[in-house]
Amino acid sequence: MIKPNRRDREVHMSPVGLFAYGSASEREGVDLGEVPFVVVDVETTGLSSTSDRIVEIALVRIEGGRVVDEWATLVDPGRDPDPTFVHHITAEMLSGAPTFADVAGEILSRLDGAVVVAHNARFEEGFIAQEFARVGISTAPLPAVCTLRLARQVLAAPNFQLVSCCTVYGIELHDAHTALGDTRATAQLLPRHQRWCELFAAHGSTVGVSVNGPGALNRNRLDHAGRSTIQRTLRGIRILAETGLEYSVICVVTPETIDHADDLIGFFTDLPECQSVGFNIEEHTQ
Repeated sequence: MIKPNRRDREVHMSPVGLFAYGSASEREGVDLGEVPFVVVDVETTGLSSTSDRIVEIALVRIEGGRVVDEWATLVDPGRDPDPTFVHHITAEMLSGAPTFADVAGEILSRLDGAVVVAHNARFEEGFIAQEFARVGISTAPLPAVCTLRLARQVLAAPNFQLVSCCTVYGIELHDAHTALGDTRATAQLLPRHQRWCELFAAHGSTVGVSVNGPGALNRNRLDHAGRSTIQRTLRGIRILAETGLEYSVICVVTPETIDHADDLIGFFTDLPECQSVGFNIEEHTQ
């Protein structure tokens, strides 16, 4: 589901403003099965959207959960295509390629009426917006979703690069760092981020969340790398609440938290959609 998020629009809107970001939700949102979305990826001469240029762009259109169209082109940046060791695009390959001005209309027509999806969408947004500006094109903000932001909300991974997210979900990433290869992989990420919540809702599953309290009161809950889980747990709770899924919480009361009853009760009372809290008193031996 894609739901425009007012807070994101006010606080997280990028300076160029080409994309208007949404979040994963079922409440007052738009079912992805009802609208098309277009996954976009660019390869560039560098990392600065103001001084570097696009050398390749790809768009994959999804309707009803199916790929219905793929389009990709090299783009003549009017300069050296560095870094070739990343995108494998040489100056010889760009000889005779269209400029961005040549394909700008085609890109706009393919984005029209769709939700734009990208992994680390700020990167694509910055470069595409600058390229549009260079050729004098302005457009209303395009509805967009960033799968990198979604991955940070729902995945426990060593990092949230596209290759790592694909590994977690068992998605084969072919032709990494080519625009079309990356768009094909990203197209598979978005529905998988939502699948667990949809599965819970479809089967009326009861969800249980283990959390011992806010901040330092949860410090005993660590992942396999020894990192605190509290922020990821709270993001997961927020996603459950946004999709209208009720859940219960189990809290292990430890010697460190047993004197913080008011803090614990206040924390659990404020959790959205939480139906019940169970307290398990940890046995402590000297």
